[in-house]
Amino acid sequence: MLTVLILLTGCDYTSAPADLLQAPAMAPDKQQLAEAVAAALPAHSKLTLPYADDRLEAIRRIDLDGDGVEEAIVTYLNEFSTPELLIMKQSNNGSGWTAWAVINEPLVTGLIWLRIADLDDDGRKEILVGWSRSTGEAKLLAVYRLDEGQLNRDNEGIPVLQSVSGLDYAAAAVGDADGDGFVETAVVTENANTQEQLLTVYKYRGGKLQPVSRLPLFNGVNGYHRLAVGKVAPDRYGIVAEGSVGAHSWYTSLIGWKDGRLVQIYPAPREWETAFNPYGVRSSDRNGDGIIELQRLKAAPGQNASMAETYFISEWLQWTGDEDQPFQLVAEEYTDYNYDFSIRIPNRWHNSYTISRPAETQPYGLASFDYHNPETGAQATWWTLYAIPGENYADIEEEWQQNSRHYLFLREAGGIVYAALFAGEPPEHWSDEEKEAYRALIPDKEQLRSMFRLELAEQ
Repeated sequence: MLTVLILLTGCDYTSAPADLLQAPAMAPDKQQLAEAVAAALPAHSKLTLPYADDRLEAIRRIDLDGDGVEEAIVTYLNEFSTPELLIMKQSNNGSGWTAWAVINEPLVTGLIWLRIADLDDDGRKEILVGWSRSTGEAKLLAVYRLDEGQLNRDNEGIPVLQSVSGLDYAAAAVGDADGDGFVETAVVTENANTQEQLLTVYKYRGGKLQPVSRLPLFNGVNGYHRLAVGKVAPDRYGIVAEGSVGAHSWYTSLIGWKDGRLVQIYPAPREWETAFNPYGVRSSDRNGDGIIELQRLKAAPGQNASMAETYFISEWLQWTGDEDQPFQLVAEEYTDYNYDFSIRIPNRWHNSYTISRPAETQPYGLASFDYHNPETGAQATWWTLYAIPGENYADIEEEWQQNSRHYLFLREAGGIVYAALFAGEPPEHWSDEEKEAYRALIPDKEQLRSMFRLELAEQ
């Protein structure tokens, strides 16, 4: 299925970077591969992860050449801390793994991302790598494919797989950009002299990336950092480009197609200001329908705080495909990027809630979710989300129990226990109608569990 970003992988070998060579007990086939990788890597090298990738895996198994047998792609830092990739092949009888070739590039300093996709629909997959260079230099996007004709040997006789195509870039992503069923590559480049930001869509044809269409982008950004490629409406395809502005703001643009050429869909001139967000955003398919939604931040109502202390709510907006119709709201969430979790807001809460800062007397409290009536100004907490160090949770739980507090354990991850503490009843001086409205919107335990999402754990 072609969606926002194409990453076709097989078995996962996932863990924290420091533990990548010290995995717990594995299935025999995985153990065999892990041992072969450890033996094949150069001395003093270590496995690593692309630092802007959606997948936490340093060893990826996938059939690259279409022969029905999986190869392995390994990302690592060599003895000089320079990033490289190792391709390993299985023996004919499947009894072992051997190193086939190394992928590296001169003067690169980091491995940004890795994508694997069949770019020309020939049954063989290409490897796309985003490499970083020294500060101030453009990044390098290189395409590789398993081909004996692309193998050269370095000074030490090690087979090195040469790229078949490459170009400089500022931001890049792959996916079905135009709905033709093929995988395209979208790239933003920056002219250092004119500051022009140019979006180009490439098709892989004849062993090279060939440009299909280009579009100048809004150049009042520090730079474009994220692209999402795929379905942008129920029957439309395109690209979402996001870049930073000033100290911490972000700008979002939606690009589609008209008569075979790239055109900007959003923002239209009348809605230019809505394209700016106070902090970073990451537009994506948030509701799982295969369509990219735009993320837009709004301050939770009823706050009187500095920008740094303000709670922001994410609105996820989907284009209808009609340039004359506004975007539709498909979801609202609160996301904490420090702890990497989100709270999905129920539809029945809309226009009846806000988020506030827990009292200082509530250690480990991250955010309180409150009933909020914008017409009467009535506001009171329903429940507060806590992130408690694992070693302290038993003491906090005992205190809650001793005080007959109603609470809910949500999740434990990374040494942190996430729990919800319910506030109880609304203020006595409220009207009966207001009290009933408050009680009617309190989530039960199952609803609250479904609202809570650990972002990293859900990938």
